[in-house]
Amino acid sequence: MQILNKKNIFLILGIVVALFWCGKHLYADTDCSTLTGDAQDQCNSLEKKAKVYQDLIDLKNKQQDTLASQLDNIGQQQTQNKSELQDIQKQLVNLDQQIQQLERSINDKQTEIDGQKAVLGVLMQTYYDYDQQGVLNLVLMDKDFSDTFSQSDYTQQSSTRVSEVLDTIQKAKDDLLAQQEDLNQKIEENNNLKDQLTDKSSTLQSLGEQKQSLLTQTQGEEAKYQQLLASVEAQRKELFDFSAASNLSDVIASIGSYKQPDQKYWDIGHFYSQTDSRWGNMKIGGTKYLMRDYGCAITSVAMVYDFEGKNYTPKTILTSSDFIKKGEAIIYWPDGWYKAAFNKDTINNQLKNGKVVIAHITKGNTDGHFVVIHHYDSSANNYVVNDPYFGPNLYLGTSMNLLEKLGTDIKTSVNYIIISN
Repeated sequence: MQILNKKNIFLILGIVVALFWCGKHLYADTDCSTLTGDAQDQCNSLEKKAKVYQDLIDLKNKQQDTLASQLDNIGQQQTQNKSELQDIQKQLVNLDQQIQQLERSINDKQTEIDGQKAVLGVLMQTYYDYDQQGVLNLVLMDKDFSDTFSQSDYTQQSSTRVSEVLDTIQKAKDDLLAQQEDLNQKIEENNNLKDQLTDKSSTLQSLGEQKQSLLTQTQGEEAKYQQLLASVEAQRKELFDFSAASNLSDVIASIGSYKQPDQKYWDIGHFYSQTDSRWGNMKIGGTKYLMRDYGCAITSVAMVYDFEGKNYTPKTILTSSDFIKKGEAIIYWPDGWYKAAFNKDTINNQLKNGKVVIAHITKGNTDGHFVVIHHYDSSANNYVVNDPYFGPNLYLGTSMNLLEKLGTDIKTSVNYIIISN
């Protein structure tokens, strides 16, 4: 995994030592400034070479530290996800046991209610029979009043018993309803935990793939690794770091003061925010950059996919091996998508064909931000966009103005668009 192996380090160090050793013997530890002519030139040349080799060693060590830091970060995320995965699995086992216990309790309670209903039936029949017999005795007068009173007392006791059984059934029914509601909640909680389990398993697998991808790309391929870092850094310069703007809260608070497009130009149901808690704190690819700060491109890709009826979210793109295998990057454009100059005719043709367009707003000559154009408001002569950071259904001009005012107030423009295939 080492970017510079020990053999190469010792070789370079050996050259450096040899150069200094030669210098000492040739010039007897004298300072180059005390020499003249060819001797001074040779002394200066040796010192420069020694410094170059030392700089090379320092650079390689920094590269190795960067890679080690990235791998360590992925390892920490893997450990945390494994721990969370185990906790969810334990909760699932506990919930399954609670659900089984509730189901048994509900069955027992139902059996109890059925038994009480049977007792109630017998009591009601008995009560009815004795009550009718008591009335008949009074009519025929073939028994004395003491028998009648005795029978009346019995029916009164039966009535009391009926009331008790009815109370018992009602209480059992209330308990049954409460347990059924509790069971439904447990089942819903169980389903949510299963979704979390699937999510954690997917994230854990993704982290493993990221780590393996990083190792594969960097092991023994220093030039390729440096090219990758340079590419990521170049991409980062295309994006505005929202966390760096000291006036971010003021700019966000001003969004409501801008004119909003008519609702007939609104998009409903295809918006994603790069700051969403489900992925806002996730790192992009193998980089240190967070979605909430630099995730406008990936979030825009997810929105375009959603417009096209494909089931992708920003997190899907971040965690799917279908995207990770393309290489770590801040900006990801799917195969077949292409960059084009900002041209209204091109955009309008795309919109007429039921497509949407990603536009890159640049702030000055470097920092920028991606938004998704989904309608054109002819009355306002402005496009309507879903802005991954500032929100859905804003005018393109509004997004440009908001970005313009973030941090240093610098003029913005749309310098290119991305067309999906």
